[in-house]
Amino acid sequence: VIKPVEKKVIDNSFSKVVKKVFREPLRDIINIDYKVKKAEIPNLFFDYKLDGIGYNGVIYSVKSIDLNSERPIDQIRKDISELESLNPRIDLFGKSKGFEPQYNKHYLVIDEYKGRKNSYHELYDILSNQNLDDYQYRLINSDELKDVANDIKNANAHKFSELIGRNSI
Repeated sequence: VIKPVEKKVIDNSFSKVVKKVFREPLRDIINIDYKVKKAEIPNLFFDYKLDGIGYNGVIYSVKSIDLNSERPIDQIRKDISELESLNPRIDLFGKSKGFEPQYNKHYLVIDEYKGRKNSYHELYDILSNQNLDDYQYRLINSDELKDVANDIKNANAHKFSELIGRNSI
């Protein structure tokens, strides 16, 4: 008797929320799925893909990471570490364009981990207990993302690519 192979059910509700409340409403306003290139930002030594980045008096950046996906914890940690390296460099770049870095709004969107792996729970606990002033981004969950999207829309933000002189994608 051959047992049927059980298909693992992957919960993609997180990515659906990000798409519905952030990417779709802002796709013509700011850069969505934008790769910040190392050649464009001083002292950046890697390319990094953000869910969205725009500006209007301040720079807005959003990175979403699904802790409940099947991604390896080391890759998730690397993404967060690189984001922590990217944000101060974006702020320095913005400062060279006349923006005050302390007013920039960087967001990391992560929902609480619902699985059984301790390493993912520990990572979420570390992130949710850190001080905003130390990390230059605000941790939010996907329920708060709609407010961020509205904030960006209401600020009449523009595409970050215009600021660096790159044609938008």
